[in-house]
Amino acid sequence: MGTNTWEFTLVIISWLLILFLIMYIVGLRFFGSYKNTDKKKILRAFSEELIMRGVVQRYIFTKYPYVGIFMSAFLFQGMHYTTRVSDAMLYFTSGLVNAIIFYKTGRLELVMIIHAINNLVALILLSITL
Repeated sequence: MGTNTWEFTLVIISWLLILFLIMYIVGLRFFGSYKNTDKKKILRAFSEELIMRGVVQRYIFTKYPYVGIFMSAFLFQGMHYTTRVSDAMLYFTSGLVNAIIFYKTGRLELVMIIHAINNLVALILLSITL
């Protein structure tokens, strides 16, 4: 039994490393720089949710849904590259809410739409205040 636990842990760590690489490629290369504040943020919501909920929560942590909720929220916060604690808490909370919604509904498209609307509202508010 101990061998299976270690093998499972190594598989999880390997998948997480692969996901970080995918997030880097998708986030920085395909959709442009994270400092860019235009329409790409709305498109990025779909890739972020596909990775966090569609892969991490649905496939990697299938047997441990509560760990999957926490890990997807934690990774979601980490992929936003912020150094301010308040921003990190905001991203973690947003990721946690989306993870819980996905856990309760099982609908990936729902959290993608919620995330895209959130980004759209943020862009509108930024354009009004600037």
